[in-house]
Amino acid sequence: PQVETRVRVFVNALTLELLDYYNNGFFTKATHLTKEIEDQLENYGSRVDLSNRILFYFIIAASYLADKQYELSFTYFSKIINTERAEEIQDLFIYARILSLITHYELGNTRIVESYLTSVKRYLKSKDKFFELEKETLALLRELNKEKAPVHSLFENYLKKLDHLLKDPLEEKALAYFDFKKWGESKLTGKKMEELIRKDADRIV
Repeated sequence: PQVETRVRVFVNALTLELLDYYNNGFFTKATHLTKEIEDQLENYGSRVDLSNRILFYFIIAASYLADKQYELSFTYFSKIINTERAEEIQDLFIYARILSLITHYELGNTRIVESYLTSVKRYLKSKDKFFELEKETLALLRELNKEKAPVHSLFENYLKKLDHLLKDPLEEKALAYFDFKKWGESKLTGKKMEELIRKDADRIV
């Protein structure tokens, strides 16, 4: 019972702290929790259930992606994709596959992007969970992956489409997993997502 209590305290406390940083755009601070989380996951092993483990990996991976630490982001998305039964945590598994594609694009893995795009699209269709935002993101990656792609105009068009799509509350839910709009804006401006999100937050305050 004492061990189970310690596990519960670790999971609850670190999940709240990690989500607070992530949801408010403090991605660098979120990534600084990685070692503590990894140490505790190793320490408690299977006592940490699958859903909590996958959530930890997802927020860490997405934080690294937002922070432009693409190799580390890929490492953690791979942990999700390669974890046995991870597909049971369907939404996180789906977005891990989409965001893993983005890390491949950012790392310049052209051939992997091309083959993986087809695989991800087929998977989403099979799950009947294919939202327009996801379709537009995959379409963008396909175009970006072409030789001499007009990167700036592609991202401009992508953001225009998102402005329209995100008026739909169902489509807007995707931003709870990853802020695709701020990612697009960061590609156009060269600024980190954290800077853009914090700027918006300060403006609201």
